[in-house]
Amino acid sequence: MRVRRLFSVFILCCQVVPCAIVRGAETSVPAAAAVADTLKVIAPRGERHLGGVTTVTVVDLDRDGAGLDLAELLEDSAGLQIRRYGGLGAPAIPSIRGSSATQVTVLIDGIPLSDALDGVLDLSTLPLDRFVRAEIYRGGLPAHLGGPGGVGAVNLITRDAGDSVSELRLSGGAFGEAGARLTLQGRSAGWEILAMLHGRRADNAYGYHDDNGTFANPDDDYDAHRRNAWFEEVGATLALHRGLAGGHLLRTTFGAYRRDAGVAGPAGAAPVLAADSRIVRGDLDLDIAAADGAYGLRFTARPERDELHDPDREVGGDPSGSSRGDGVHTGLRAHGAWGFDLPAGAGHVTAVPIVEQRREHYVFTRTDGVVEPRRERTATMAGTDVQVELPGLHLVLSPSLRWQRHEDDFPALPALPHLPPPTLAEPHVHEDWARSAAAIWEALPAQLFLEARAHRSARAPSWLELFGNQGFVNGNRELVPERITSRELAMRLRTEEGLAVRWTMFHSEIDRMILWVTNSQSTVKAENIGRTVTVGHEVELTVDLPGGASWWLSLTQQDARDRGDDPIYAGKTLPLQPSWSLALGAAVPLGPWTVRGRVVREASNWRFRYHGDEEAMPSRTVVGVAAAREWRVGSREWKLTVEGLNLTDDDVFDVVGYPLAGRSLRASVCIR
Repeated sequence: MRVRRLFSVFILCCQVVPCAIVRGAETSVPAAAAVADTLKVIAPRGERHLGGVTTVTVVDLDRDGAGLDLAELLEDSAGLQIRRYGGLGAPAIPSIRGSSATQVTVLIDGIPLSDALDGVLDLSTLPLDRFVRAEIYRGGLPAHLGGPGGVGAVNLITRDAGDSVSELRLSGGAFGEAGARLTLQGRSAGWEILAMLHGRRADNAYGYHDDNGTFANPDDDYDAHRRNAWFEEVGATLALHRGLAGGHLLRTTFGAYRRDAGVAGPAGAAPVLAADSRIVRGDLDLDIAAADGAYGLRFTARPERDELHDPDREVGGDPSGSSRGDGVHTGLRAHGAWGFDLPAGAGHVTAVPIVEQRREHYVFTRTDGVVEPRRERTATMAGTDVQVELPGLHLVLSPSLRWQRHEDDFPALPALPHLPPPTLAEPHVHEDWARSAAAIWEALPAQLFLEARAHRSARAPSWLELFGNQGFVNGNRELVPERITSRELAMRLRTEEGLAVRWTMFHSEIDRMILWVTNSQSTVKAENIGRTVTVGHEVELTVDLPGGASWWLSLTQQDARDRGDDPIYAGKTLPLQPSWSLALGAAVPLGPWTVRGRVVREASNWRFRYHGDEEAMPSRTVVGVAAAREWRVGSREWKLTVEGLNLTDDDVFDVVGYPLAGRSLRASVCIR
């Protein structure tokens, strides 16, 4: 089993809850919080996007910063929480409105990063250099984005040959951090060409306060340094873009990525000292579409190898040594767009139909060299978003419908390696529908919008939940998809004076939730026995002031509780879910410099699914400051950015046993 997923499952089994969630302390200072117009979402890869189906925030991933990573840039968005398993480069798991990580879809240019193995996508394995912006969807996602359904999604938009410039970026910081990115952009024989090389590393040998595994007893605490938390990554991208005859566009992207990292494990009496992992990944994206988005065809392929080296049996099973997983993800999508005017000029109707099929297969080679049976998943989806514009009523209606079918072909495994294999079972098949509806009323022309939305979808069980492994997880082929229902009311205001604000009141319910339960002294099994309800408010606000100054605010208030039938847990607050979090920042020009500040305040939260007063993680406040300056040397533009992170040196854990770095410094220079 892949090492990151091993730790995720470990947390699941210990807490019997979803292991996803919240904010890291090492976040840098963003330029501003982006409050997106839900009716105008920038279309990736030639597809025409319809807004209004969900609450959307567009985050600029190319803004000022001294060597940020993807999780650091995303975590200030209201409603989206990132839980880190350590410092820079450590696993970073998303959650939206109290969800588990499996209920959040991560996409690249609208194509879901399918991961049927356990359904969890680690953001730290997606290098920031590949992407230019992110779309944060809350309360579901539009049908044209595809994906398995869930509480929300993170859609990452890659750099395109037509909107990039040639540049060199160098960055460095505390704890052995160093990074570089070289981007070359040009034109040849009618092609727009983008070539990029990038790399990054860090030792992450920072100090922290170790509670020795006894959170409520401070007498045995001691100061320690993080060990085996290093990482190194390198990648390359080649993107080609050109216009074709007949008003068509062709985009092709080739990518390669390798990441080596120590498996730090939780802090405490028995840290992981020698185990390390490796990811090697390639990707191909071929997209041909009409320039006006009327139709298009897209093919994607992503081979990946994930290795674990565990000579001292600290992570893997018995026998110890190297294990390997090999997988290939492929997808084919056809999309279109058409519209017509309503009679008597009453309005306009636009529809975006999508048909897609994705295949994923995976082969796991155990530490003793035995190759487990190949597992496969085929996902077929058809759906459409519709947008009805009624200008006379200042109203937009956006219904959406999507059908999806999953077929899993994976023979049952014996509970232990030495037992004979069971009889092969028939492929596991399930179907589900996702439905959305939204209404947006323009109360004041181009300024005030009132919005209402409802969404219902399902999250398919992962292979680990359905089929288990030859270890401590027993499979359960009787599982059915989780049922997810979201409702929200929102107000969005923009003024000519530079004020942009969005307020959202939401209700998110997950029924038939899959939870891990103990079914023997040494094994667990997934069951459809959970139910959670999260209600709350989100506020995103930006203010542009005269003279170039600005400030922004992002606030999330939520009550995420277990509403299942088990009286032991019913009514308890979900673990690792703070009742509120606040991010506040400002940018002020001071002569040739621009100074930015950021403060994050997060309420206390619980460590485990069953909890008492002594098990609460304390509230925290994290402060950061950055300064940037630009100047020109000849024909080149230079930009220097210096950042101080966690200036108060707050002792912070996102996940129990995984400390984040304290006070630190980063710097970067960009030459264009």
